[in-house]
This record gives sequence, C-alpha cells and structure tokens, in this order.
Amino acid sequence: MSKGKSKIFGAALLATGLAAPLAAQLPPPPPLPDEIRPTVVTVAPPPARVETVVVRPGPEYVWARGYWDWDGDSWAWVPGRWAVGPTRAATWIPARYERIAGGWEYVPGHWSSQRVVSVKKTSPGKAVGHKKAKGKGHSKGKGEGHRKHD
Repeated sequence: MSKGKSKIFGAALLATGLAAPLAAQLPPPPPLPDEIRPTVVTVAPPPARVETVVVRPGPEYVWARGYWDWDGDSWAWVPGRWAVGPTRAATWIPARYERIAGGWEYVPGHWSSQRVVSVKKTSPGKAVGHKKAKGKGHSKGKGEGHRKHD
C-alpha cells in the first residue's frame, strides 16, 4: 500500500473509531412542557394495574406510579418508575380521570412544577385543577386547584 493510501486509510479508521462511541450516546431527553393540557375522552380508562415498587435507586428519586395514557385512539399503560423531579421541590401528581358530561377529563401524570391548563372553567379566569396537590401552580392542599398565572 502506498503512503498516500495508507494515510487516507488511517484517517478513515480513526474517524470511524471516534464516531462509534459518539453514535452510541443517547441524546438528552426533550425538555418538559411548561403546561399540561387535559383531554376529554369518550372511552372510560381501564382499571389501574397493580404494580410492584422496586427498591429506590437513590434518595433524590420519587415513585411516579403507573397510569393509563390516552394516545388518541386507545388507552396505553405507562408503567410506574423511579424518577428525579425537575426541581427538588417538585412532587409527582398522578394521572386523573374525572367523569364529565360527554366522557372523562383526563389529566396525564405530571410534576407539580408543570401547570395544567384545564378544558373547563368554574368562573372567569379560575381553572379547575387538583384538589390536594402541592407545589408551584397548585393550591396548598385546601383550595379549588390551580392558581391563575399571568
């Protein structure tokens, strides 16, 4: 092999050797949405599944229990998992299914730092949200749900 071909072959081998580990790395997860939008679904969600909670991987993890998620056509089970919240103060809010006229209002499981923009209103500017959730965007456990944010 000539010196020129040898250099090109060596450069290609080096580039391939460097590219393989980089290709194996996963991209970072997409940022969490600031707002969660409830969906009105005409099909009732199935009963919740019983899950086994495995050993917590570390003190910063919280259990995000599994829930049925509406994918636009049917309910799909999202298994429970240990997760680290977006902030230390964030708590996991389980999915909610509320019977309303015309079906069920479905709010996916989310972090308390994410704001739920409701599909129904109780009065001008007052969205219906969680009754017992705590954290940013939620009442302190005794109110009617989310505070209005401007």
